[in-house]
Amino acid sequence: MNKAIPKIKETAAELREMLKNEPHVKRQNRLQALYLVVTKQAKSRSAVSKMLGFNRNTISDWFLLYETEGLEKLLETHKPSGAPTKITEAAVKEIEEILA
Repeated sequence: MNKAIPKIKETAAELREMLKNEPHVKRQNRLQALYLVVTKQAKSRSAVSKMLGFNRNTISDWFLLYETEGLEKLLETHKPSGAPTKITEAAVKEIEEILA
């Protein structure tokens, strides 16, 4: 099924500026997908996926997220909490004092 590409609210100039100022590659890729659609360089999810080198299902997921929850949620990246710290807060303060 060929699902329609969502209506992009941001202009090409806004997206270009966001792309230029975005330091995170994952967010850049997502902005680039929107930019390709706004500038009409890509007319389908498949075209976006070929241009960016991502699976078309990934692009579909991005567009669905953008359509349902907006740009802010699209650019949100998950950062796992990782293992709990093994150094105590007192030890960190002592190290900071020594380094100062």
